[in-house]
Amino acid sequence: MRIVEITEKDYDDVVLLAKEIFDFDYLLTKRNDEFNMALSRFVTSTIVKNATGGYFIENDEGKKIAMLNYGIPNDKPIFSLMETDFGINLNIFKKYIRDYTITQNEKLIINKEIDIARSFEILYQQYESLLQNKAEIKLLYVAPEYRGKSLSKILIRKFYDDLTRTPYDSFYLFTTTEHNYKFYEKLKMKALDLIVYDNNNAPEYFKYKFKLPYKSIVYMGNKKETIL
Repeated sequence: MRIVEITEKDYDDVVLLAKEIFDFDYLLTKRNDEFNMALSRFVTSTIVKNATGGYFIENDEGKKIAMLNYGIPNDKPIFSLMETDFGINLNIFKKYIRDYTITQNEKLIINKEIDIARSFEILYQQYESLLQNKAEIKLLYVAPEYRGKSLSKILIRKFYDDLTRTPYDSFYLFTTTEHNYKFYEKLKMKALDLIVYDNNNAPEYFKYKFKLPYKSIVYMGNKKETIL
């Protein structure tokens, strides 16, 4: 295995790995492949917007099996076409919502993504004074078959190495209880959470698919204190 730095030309690879995270092909109807990809690119572009660095881990065959994207204040973003891509895919996304009969389940999934994006904005606004002038881990992902092999820790250590060239020791990241939030608890990162769905307002499919209450969480860490 080897660690490879992410560059602008790797944006499509970032989207494809992110697509595995959100599992849109599984959740959405198979008939609209372009819709699924537009949704993936739209959601990915909102997450890695203003990312200033990142890495893949490749296996021995060169397949990308893990990645971390981060943002450091005042550094130049990797993806210069991000705003254009965001706009293009938002328009495609809207077009498909308008032109196709979207199932009720698809509407619930789309609304879920919108609600979570809003909850991250609310969390940031709520704790803006704490999060200002901190680096951000924007996206951390390890393919399921490679989990339990400390690849996340390897990527975070590499991220720490990049932080040493900056004046920043502290960082934060957003996640949800849908994802592997307990990993960050084991690292002794500080958690601030916001309930997005509970028994009173959760869509029906949430009640059997996800544990409630479903929360958006911002974790704050410091490379001098986080346990790796």
